[in-house]
Amino acid sequence: MAFRKDHALAFIKGLCSNPKVFSISEWESLPFGAVYMPFIHGLRALTDYLSGNVYYKVRYELENLDRASGLLDFATVANSQQAFLKHAIQEAL
Repeated sequence: MAFRKDHALAFIKGLCSNPKVFSISEWESLPFGAVYMPFIHGLRALTDYLSGNVYYKVRYELENLDRASGLLDFATVANSQQAFLKHAIQEAL
């Protein structure tokens, strides 16, 4: 699973075009959100797979398991990029 720093920088740059839209604590929580949101969605996909694929529509039997694996892998990679994200936000502001 790749973490695209160029995509992260573009996202941060877009958010920073109006820095007053977030409070200081919200800016500080953004790097954690890059881990938390895919983690939560990965857990949801895994739960759905274990429940028989009743929540998310799937095209093949293991799609939710694959989805969970990808999201949880991304959460792990994003977690390893916390210093980069914090620095990028500080630089952009």
